[in-house]
Amino acid sequence: MAKHRDLEDPLEFETFARVYFNISDETVDAYLFRNGITEDTALGILERLKMALAWIELEATSHSQSVIDTMKSLVAAHEIASPPLGFITTVPISGRREITQFQTEEEQYAAAKAVEARFQQLFEQAINLHRLQPSLDASEKYRKEQSARASTPRKLTEAECRRIARQYCDSKADGTSWGVVKRLANQYKVSATTIHNVVKKYDPNKIDK
Repeated sequence: MAKHRDLEDPLEFETFARVYFNISDETVDAYLFRNGITEDTALGILERLKMALAWIELEATSHSQSVIDTMKSLVAAHEIASPPLGFITTVPISGRREITQFQTEEEQYAAAKAVEARFQQLFEQAINLHRLQPSLDASEKYRKEQSARASTPRKLTEAECRRIARQYCDSKADGTSWGVVKRLANQYKVSATTIHNVVKKYDPNKIDK
């Protein structure tokens, strides 16, 4: 992604919508209303969901892609399952031909609203993943570093092992042990497992002896 967009910024969305619908000489609301893309029709709901999908797809990441793919499948399935309103000719037992509507506007609208509700849940999930992107990236980077260190362990000297054990025990004693293993692993370029194994080797009361 070249630029992170604020998915909750109405001004950024307005700019996107104008490009999406190729609007040049009217407001987005006026364009939507003029083209029947309103929230009181099944077709209007579907078109708005397509626009929202295109908007959030711009920010797809390795963390949110699966959620966005689910949203895409949801919209596609509804589009396939919702043919235009139509009529079929039936011949009842009485023999008199009758015209029967095979999908009412109410049925289409109810189906579209159900899709919209599920879509909104997924949209919020994708936005949350977008917010957490920096933290998720940092966690992924740390996991990969730990995996690499575990596969090619660095040999620690006895002096380094004692320093590690002492720093760890001092942190435990003064109540600052949160994150100490990760910090020591980064400092000595070893895995967290190595730090734990080193600490286990020493009696806290005999480290300096």
